[in-house]
Amino acid sequence: MTTVDNNFTPENSNQATPGLVKASSSQASQSNQRAVENKLDALDALVQVGLDEATIELSIVMPCLNEADTLATCIEKCNRVIQEHNLSAEVIIADNGSTDGSIEIAQSLGARVVHVKERATVMHSREELPQRSESM
Repeated sequence: MTTVDNNFTPENSNQATPGLVKASSSQASQSNQRAVENKLDALDALVQVGLDEATIELSIVMPCLNEADTLATCIEKCNRVIQEHNLSAEVIIADNGSTDGSIEIAQSLGARVVHVKERATVMHSREELPQRSESM
């Protein structure tokens, strides 16, 4: 039961604050129970994701920034190859903040969208590319 202290006077000012809402121990217990249940639900969801990911043999990762014009074609081609070869695979779109509907397109085609805050650095010349080692 919730109570409000309306008996505030200067003499008891160190005892209570005007309009202070006090929660009973049963309310606190219910609140704690709900918090525990929410944490357990979140844990169950993480475990399920982990179980699903344990069966994935191949992840196809594509970077994306406002690729609405071409993204559907790319994902559909990936999905077709996955089905034709009976692969346990997923398509992951690493989105850098698209605003053109790319995220919605990817999700509608079953791709998992990962939001990436940092954008990749673009290398403009061949000299900037890492050199292959001779042992490869």
